[in-house]
Order: sequence, then C-alpha cells, then structure tokens
Amino acid sequence: MKKIFSTKLIALVLVNLICYSVTVYSYIPNSKWILSKWAENNNSGNVYFEQEIQLQGKGQIYFLKEQWLVDNEGSMKVLVKGSRDLADKIQFQIQYNTNIRTMTPNWMTQRTPVGLDFYEPLFFYKSPQRIVQFLVKNKILNTDISNSKNYQKVDNSYIHTPEDFIRLGRTSGVISIIFGPQPQVDSKDTKNLGVWLDQDKFFVLKIRGVSLAELNIDKWQLSYKGVYLPKDRTYLWEDKIASAKLGEAKPISASHRLIFNKPIEMYPPDFDDSALKELLLNFYSKFR
Repeated sequence: MKKIFSTKLIALVLVNLICYSVTVYSYIPNSKWILSKWAENNNSGNVYFEQEIQLQGKGQIYFLKEQWLVDNEGSMKVLVKGSRDLADKIQFQIQYNTNIRTMTPNWMTQRTPVGLDFYEPLFFYKSPQRIVQFLVKNKILNTDISNSKNYQKVDNSYIHTPEDFIRLGRTSGVISIIFGPQPQVDSKDTKNLGVWLDQDKFFVLKIRGVSLAELNIDKWQLSYKGVYLPKDRTYLWEDKIASAKLGEAKPISASHRLIFNKPIEMYPPDFDDSALKELLLNFYSKFR
C-alpha cells in the first residue's frame, strides 16, 4: 500500500513539475519590460578597457591587443596593436562618431558609414528606445516595436496576445529570450536573425545580423562599480572565427586619452604577410 502511494505521489509531483516548466518556458513578459532590464545592464560610457583578439588564419593564430575608450554610445575609439609575434608590426586606430567610422592608418584618414555588424553600441545604450532603433537600423527587427503590447482588451477583460517579434529559444544550452523575426518552418537555426538574451539576467548572449555574421558572448564580467562588460566573445562569419578576451577595465583617465594622440603607422615597410593583411581587413571592416 505504501509503495503504491509513493509511486502515485512521485507521478503527481513529476506531472506538476512538467506543467510548471511548460508554463514558465512558454510565458514571455512584455517587450518593454525586457528592454528596460536590458538597458539597466548596459553602461553609460566613460569606460576604458582592453581586449586580446585571436584571429584564426589557415594553420595559424594571430594575436592582437585592442584598447577601447568609450565616452558614450555614440562616441568611442579603439587602438589596435599587434601582440606576441606581431608586436611592433601592426598598429591602427578607429574612431566612431554616431554613424561614421574613421580609420587612421599611416596618418591617412578613411571615413565610412558604420557597418551593420558593428554591435558594440548595444552594450552602452541606456535607453530602451535607442536599443530598438539600433535593431531596426541593423535590420534585426522589421519595424519599430516601442508601442507594442502583449495584451488586448476584450469587453472588460485583458487577454494575453504574444508579440510576434519575440520568442523563447536556446543558445549554448541556455534558455533565451530572442528579439527578431519568426523563423521559417524549414529554416536552420544558423539562418535565423536576432539577439539572444539570458532569460533571467537579460545580458546579451548572441547576436546574428543580416549578413549572418555572429557574435557569441560566453560570459559577462563585473569590472568595477556596477560596470558589466562581455568577458569572452567569439565571432563567426563565412568560414572564419575570431575571439576576444576582456583584460583591464576602468574609468577613463587623462593618461588613457594620450595613447590615441601618438603617430600611427599601420605596418612597418618590410611587413609583407598578405594573408594576415587580408584577414585583418576582413575582420575589422566587418565587426569594427
């Protein structure tokens, strides 16, 4: 008798757990609330940070060092230098002013529009509206969703109506909230556009834009005084891969600004690694 009772009790508990999991998994909060939590995680700027970049070439890994100076979402700079075997062989800087990208190699200024795969501003928008504008401009969302609602009033009752640009999914085994168009029935996950957010903490986990170039963020780090930055990133595009690992991060100081005022020479005269030059151009023209 006790055994039968125990078996029924276990079965009842399992059923309740399954039902609870389905309920939790199937409910998505209003997009405005999610966007507000996303914006809360972001930094307002005044941040200096360093990253080690690894570019994987054919049978070889190239190491670079990036030094970022971010005043705010629309004003930032990055100084790129060769590291390890490439020390003193590569150096250039890129400046971003709203939607204009200015690259300075060999003191020659090249101005171009910021590309659709430049995702860095998404980590510094403190306004949900600015996040939405970025997603629309970069074609991850088809239309402005600022006034979207996940309910409608029928008679005197409010009925939940799912928003068609947001869904639940997974990335790297983590349940995620995805902003982006609904996937086609026969499409593979690698062709679905969107931004994947951690369901619990609302940090960005993955971004895939219209070119299908992809940024994966494996971990976020609390660097100082409530400032979170991506710790480990992986970039995937075409048949190529690169990674970025966060180093030092702190508020901007006068000494940080001085490093951007030195003469820039992209390559020494005798540097003739054409494969590396092509890989550098490919990565930095796409993601930077």
